[in-house]
Amino acid sequence: MPIPDQTSYSQRNGTAKGESGLKCKVYLLKISKLTDGRGADLVFDATYIEPGFVETAKTVRQGGSWIVLGVGPGKTTRTVETLSPVDSILAERGARHVNVNLLRYFSEPATLDDEAKAFLQRGLALAME
Repeated sequence: MPIPDQTSYSQRNGTAKGESGLKCKVYLLKISKLTDGRGADLVFDATYIEPGFVETAKTVRQGGSWIVLGVGPGKTTRTVETLSPVDSILAERGARHVNVNLLRYFSEPATLDDEAKAFLQRGLALAME
């Protein structure tokens, strides 16, 4: 299954072609400006699309953390994998890739140890600040 392109994403979400891509570039520039080009310590991605994963991974600072909800980059479904540059982008930055399957957290809380639960709760708290 191919990675959804910008046009199909925009059509599904009722935005004009390229509008969401333009918004993403504006946010990338804002993050760069706010951090003096260093990037964010913690990036919490809930875009659920490969192009969004790639762009948000580029905003992580050296040694930072990138948290993604759901199945994550390179996975268009729970069973099909595609090539994704996200892990190499993060590796270049020495950044940590954390994949969080929130559904599993709520349906099977015993699968996470206390450290994982605390990390997830801290990430969610930071995202809401």
